[in-house]
Amino acid sequence: MNKSDKPKPDREARRQALLERLGVDFPRCLLCGEDDPRVLERHHLAGRTYGMETVIMCANDHRKLSDDQKDHPDALAAELSPIEKAARFLLGLADFFCDLAETLREYANGLLLAAMNCPAPWGSGPTLEGATS
Repeated sequence: MNKSDKPKPDREARRQALLERLGVDFPRCLLCGEDDPRVLERHHLAGRTYGMETVIMCANDHRKLSDDQKDHPDALAAELSPIEKAARFLLGLADFFCDLAETLREYANGLLLAAMNCPAPWGSGPTLEGATS
């Protein structure tokens, strides 16, 4: 049997393999909420070189955060001290929180726009139609 004769795993087997790689049954990007395991990855918060702590991100958000890590300072020594490891983790967490804050701001603005254009769901109560800021 040559390589091209091997049976291909079906869609569900591929999905299960992706879920196993991610380590959870219901993965979701922590920034945008994407839940398709085909586009989800594990992101090393401190950078792969500096720590093993990971979060699940979609490929787009993962690329953005990984690029942000390129702006972090170079390693201080060949062997990382516990203080430097903690600092690297905090830098990665700060990058994540900056992106999260922007995502939350976008969601909030979208909700406000929706609220200004829709009557209150409970009926005759006040609405934000025509409201100005």
